[in-house]
Amino acid sequence: MDADPTETTSAEERTDHQESTKRGGRSSALGSALGLLLPGFGRPSGPGSAAAVHWLVPGSLLIGLIYVGLYRASWRIFGEVGQVRLMPALAVWLADVSFLGLLMVLGAARTVDRWGGARKDLAGGPGWLGLAGMIALFVLLIFKLALWTAIPVGVAGWPGDWRRFFNFAYPRPVFRPLLLAPMWGRWGMILAAGIGRTAPAEGGAIPGLLGARSPVVVVGWFLLVAGLTAVYCGRGGRWMIGCMIGLAVLGVTFLFAVIAARRFSGHTRFSVYAAALVSEVAFLIFYLAASQRIYY
Repeated sequence: MDADPTETTSAEERTDHQESTKRGGRSSALGSALGLLLPGFGRPSGPGSAAAVHWLVPGSLLIGLIYVGLYRASWRIFGEVGQVRLMPALAVWLADVSFLGLLMVLGAARTVDRWGGARKDLAGGPGWLGLAGMIALFVLLIFKLALWTAIPVGVAGWPGDWRRFFNFAYPRPVFRPLLLAPMWGRWGMILAAGIGRTAPAEGGAIPGLLGARSPVVVVGWFLLVAGLTAVYCGRGGRWMIGCMIGLAVLGVTFLFAVIAARRFSGHTRFSVYAAALVSEVAFLIFYLAASQRIYY
């Protein structure tokens, strides 16, 4: 017997609908990730918001590449004074605090404001920063500029064994923390989202990150970022330095996320961004502290 043409048409329509749904889900997830990473893209929402977490670390790699490009271009134009590369660091800092890392800095400042209960309205709207938040914002801005400025040049070297085929993925040592810091920061958002619950006043402000409650997601991205850190810190076979840095960042970020979740009866979008900043700053501090062993 001949096949019923209506059944064939129905099957084709179902297939087209499934493919359209997948494409729509990927587009929605990417849009939600942009809303989490950058200001001006709105809050994450839609059916793909739970999958947005998988775009955070890859998106932060692109942010790191922008930092590397700005640093390198400014270095070539302005050079350095007494081995201090202030203008390259300033270029990265301006891109960081004015746009690419703005949400993290503001989230940390507003979390400080709410920590003492002085600014209850900050959980529901933009509001204004209180005195504690303004002081925290000023200190964070100066501190981040100091961290970017303190990155040493190091001794350039590339593997000569089988890894030489991947030398294109080994930037100069001075550029490596510029790539790694944004990745650690956005991973800190994933970790914070997997701890505790959403604060009652928060509502659905961070639905995309709530898809990261699976420990597999948190650990999986941690292993990826920590593995890349170990590779970039492994000059002369010193793989354990990068592993220790990764574990230290994990401990600091986890402790902050737990304390913040308890303090606010769950996470707000501001505390999640604060955890991201804690993770990024902790990485830079530990990385710079170990730089003598990493670079020389």
